[in-house]
This record gives sequence, structure tokens and C-alpha cells, in this order.
Amino acid sequence: MTAGVLRCPCGGTLRAWGHARNRTVRGLDQVRQVRPDRVRCRSCQGTHVVLAAGLLPHRGYGLDVIGAALLGAARGHGHRVLATRLTVPVEAVRCWLRRARANSEVLRRPGVQTVVAVDPELLPTRASPTRSGDALAALAATALAVVRRFGGYERDLWPCTVPKLDSGC
Repeated sequence: MTAGVLRCPCGGTLRAWGHARNRTVRGLDQVRQVRPDRVRCRSCQGTHVVLAAGLLPHRGYGLDVIGAALLGAARGHGHRVLATRLTVPVEAVRCWLRRARANSEVLRRPGVQTVVAVDPELLPTRASPTRSGDALAALAATALAVVRRFGGYERDLWPCTVPKLDSGC
């Protein structure tokens, strides 16, 4: 339960308020049912659904699947090839890639800021051919910096390969 750890956007403290509805989330290796926590703010009385780190709002696919598609695109694979390899509808992959391209600077900037604050030596030093690639590099560096600084296992970070496309990192 995340109550008492996170803060509401209004600044108030959150307390447990049951669970949200069950959701089916497809990952690279499994399909699972998840039931996120629901919390309520003591100040504004608003309720929020708190998702685990590997889940994304309004997505039936886990971060590992979407991340593999984004990584594959950064490596030059097209949306149709990625959809086939990941066994995901073409429209879904195309949507993920479009949104990532449109929001690449929004994704890159906090990644770079976090790396600079936590471990500046991990800051990516070479530019990617695409803005989406730059954003992914910054986010990967952020994840690594946070795990190294605050604990965790590097092996649990986002997978570095796109299934059936790459033989390794």
C-alpha cells in the first residue's frame, strides 16, 4: 500500500481508500490481472488510483511491451515489424510511437534533470539520430542512476532487447 508515502497534487497526505477495478495487463512474457490501490487525500478529499511502476495509465500493455516497441523504433524498426514481433495490433504500436515522438522533449527533460541530480556521470554523451532515441537514452540513464543510488537490482530494469529482433544489447 502506498498510503502515507506519496502526496496528492494539492500537497495533502494520502490514505488507503480500497482498490480500483481489476485490469488485464499484457506483458512480454505473461498476461496478468492487476488491482491497483486507490487512495484518498485528507485535504482535498480527492481520490486517486496508484499504479505500480510497470503499469501505464489507460494502457492494456505493460511498460515492458511499450518500452520494447519504443526501443525497437529507436533502433530503426518500423511499426508493422514491431507489431508483428510483439504480437500487438499495428494501430497500438503506431499510436505509441507517434505519442512518444510528439512528447519526446517532455520525456527527455526530466530524465536529464534527474540524472544530473543523482549521478551526472551516467548522463548520455552522444546524441541519438532521433529525438525519441535521446528521450529513451535519458530515461534509461535515469533508471540506472536511481537504482544505483537508492537501491534495487539493475537486472530488473527495463529489458534491453526487443524480442525476436535483437540478439542482445
